[in-house]
This record gives sequence, C-alpha cells and structure tokens, in this order.
Amino acid sequence: TVSGNLSAFDLVLAADWSSRWLSGEFRDVTVSDWQRWPTLAGLNGQIQLQVGQGNLRLSAPVLQVDWPEMFAYPFQLSLPECQAELQLGSQWQIVLQSCHLFNDDLSAQGDVLIAASPGRPAVDINVEVLRLDAASLNPYWPEGVMPATVTDWLRTNLLAGQLSGGRLQVHGDMDDWPFSNGVGRFEAWAAFENGSLSFAPGWPELKQVDITA
Repeated sequence: TVSGNLSAFDLVLAADWSSRWLSGEFRDVTVSDWQRWPTLAGLNGQIQLQVGQGNLRLSAPVLQVDWPEMFAYPFQLSLPECQAELQLGSQWQIVLQSCHLFNDDLSAQGDVLIAASPGRPAVDINVEVLRLDAASLNPYWPEGVMPATVTDWLRTNLLAGQLSGGRLQVHGDMDDWPFSNGVGRFEAWAAFENGSLSFAPGWPELKQVDITA
C-alpha cells in the first residue's frame, strides 16, 4: 500500500497503454503492508521515467521505520537526498547508490539493489556504519536474524563504547529470508573502542576495552 501527495504529475501512454513518459513529485509518502518488508513513512522525492527507465530522488527529514519482523522497536532516521536508478517491467530493479541515513544514535552510508525475482525480490545491500554509540543500540539489534539469548545478553551487558568500524551486508532472494537454509547471506559486525562490558551479575565490569560484536 502506498499513500501520500503527488504533484506536477505528467504521464504519456503509448497506443498499447504502456508508459512512454512519467514524471512527478511526491511528499509524505508511506509504504506499508508489503509482507516482510518494513513500513516506511515520510518519504519525499521526484521521479522521472522514459520507456520504463529513469531515476528517482528520495529524501526524508524524518523517515519513520517500523519493521517488527526485524527490529523490536520502530525508530526514526534522516535521509538527505539519495539518487536511485529505476528499471521497470518484468525484470524491474531499483539501485540506490551512496545513500546516507543518520540520527542522534548512528550514521550509515551504502548501496542497495532490489531486483525482480519469482515471489519476493532479491536484494544486495552493502552498508558501512560510520557512527554508533553502544549505549544507544537498543532499537537497532536485528532480532529477526539474531537469537533472543544473544540480543538479550548484548542489551544487558554491552554498556558503552564508540564505534571504530562496522558493516551490514545482505545478499539473496527474500523468499529465503532469513536465510536459515544456508541460501543467501546476512552479515553484520561492529567494532567498538573504549567500551564497557559486564559478563554476568556479580562479575566486575570491564572498562576501556575494545569490543567486536
């Protein structure tokens, strides 16, 4: 389901009703109810397509993300203008390059490809995490692919630390998500400096340590 405001809309159709030209601007768009994908709200942008190919510009001062199958809590991000290449038709695909997302807790930048596949689409996501505070990680643990015992331990025992490097990579057909059958790849890692870690109740807290999760 897609809802929002559309303006400056221009559509040219061929004799067979196929699209020859499409352009327009949109504001406050919400994308929801698309199976296991997140609900996104607050998208603005411009689209320009000619004979099924073109580009899309996206931005969102406040992008609301709600993905209960992946994250325990909804959260908000800012998205400066991001460029995307579009190809429509039976072999449709969307390529987003060097898109930057940030809020007070984190900053990340990367590339995303979403392509047609029987059933749900295939994805290739490669994102570098530029800034992250370990004390603020609570909403961002990917619980859809991490055991509850692991996320619970991390929430309780990873107390502080500043990110020195991190990356998120997802590659595969979303029909196979969360890739428990060994087809596809999900990999997320983060390294923290000057961290504080508590292994178990009653144990002394470790401070100023380097941590990789």
